[in-house]
Amino acid sequence: MIFYKRPLPFRLISFDLDDTLYDNAPIMARAEHEFADFLCDRYGLDPYARDPLYWKIVKRTLCEEDASLLNDVTDLRALGLIRGFEILRRPLKGGLEEAYALTDHFVKIRSDFEVPLAARDLLSILKRHYPLAAVSNGNVDLQAIGLEGYFDYDLRPSRCGHRRKPHADLFHRLSSLTGVPVREILHVGDDPVTDVQGAVDAGVQCAFLMGGYVGNVMPFERLTRVPTLGLDSLLELLNFTEYNLRQVKLPLRA
Repeated sequence: MIFYKRPLPFRLISFDLDDTLYDNAPIMARAEHEFADFLCDRYGLDPYARDPLYWKIVKRTLCEEDASLLNDVTDLRALGLIRGFEILRRPLKGGLEEAYALTDHFVKIRSDFEVPLAARDLLSILKRHYPLAAVSNGNVDLQAIGLEGYFDYDLRPSRCGHRRKPHADLFHRLSSLTGVPVREILHVGDDPVTDVQGAVDAGVQCAFLMGGYVGNVMPFERLTRVPTLGLDSLLELLNFTEYNLRQVKLPLRA
């Protein structure tokens, strides 16, 4: 644990999800391949559509045309399916309705995993003392991965509402919902940009999980803001939160 700033007392903790509470890279790689195979088998698509890179390029092109799609990964995938099928000359007969149904299927695939026990135990301990919030740019299903009961709030961006991190929208929305000033919120996340820059710019304190859940080498060149502290592992958060409890004297939650 490394302190970069003097921490202020906090009363609420928010968490990023992907790569903070679990290793998301292999989960997404498996899901993208399984979903591409599903699409090809169901619709008889050209073999090169089995490569997730095809669908990734389609989505990237859509974002270049409409940057607002970056704020909603669900909309982006659905519209990417529409465009991808059109390019393959196999337009979806059900249009957007069918595309969103397929996107729901992808979310089910990408949410088919178990969050490590250590992360769940950590959340259980923290929940006894703090309100907890999930603040994520992704669309993982909290209920499916067994985390729904740990969080009091679940905030995600949308194309027609709040912008994605590192914009301050989700953090300010959390402060508005809870009545907790941004300076009294601690955000825990692994990404130098979306989490650290996002939290700091919003006025939120940030515990930076250096290297993410699996401890990969941290890309320091992407760190453009100074977090409150750096964590080598999630477990280090317990010592810090125990110290904070003595400062703010929060009551034990029922």
